[in-house]
Amino acid sequence: MSQKGVGLLNPPGSNYCFVNVVIQSLWHVKHFRNEVFESQGVDSESLSSRLESLFTEMSWTDQNSVSSAQFRQTLASTCGDQFGEGKMADALEVFENVLSRMETSLINSKQKNNIIQKMFGINLYEETRCECKNT
Repeated sequence: MSQKGVGLLNPPGSNYCFVNVVIQSLWHVKHFRNEVFESQGVDSESLSSRLESLFTEMSWTDQNSVSSAQFRQTLASTCGDQFGEGKMADALEVFENVLSRMETSLINSKQKNNIIQKMFGINLYEETRCECKNT
């Protein structure tokens, strides 16, 4: 398996940077990467399976960089059009959505090896509070 640095393509105007930073960050957590390889993708269209495919390509390619386009397409179709081709979003939103969707698909598949809980040990949720004083 390759340990060399493999880049991810960011063609002009495609705005892949916010997706690629999350992929690269997760790739560099060796234990997470190994868990992704050991897990069985729920289905070929899931984010988990796309991430596994991308990690495999990053591991074995002879190229200096690979495309994350299929991963991004799956991200947009499962998490919302804000991640669609040519659009710009926040890396934190990508990170939260990827971990949340991966965890949900693992729970739904009843896999014993829940990578997200094992690696990060957190539950992701969003809460809005308004602490207003009525005078």
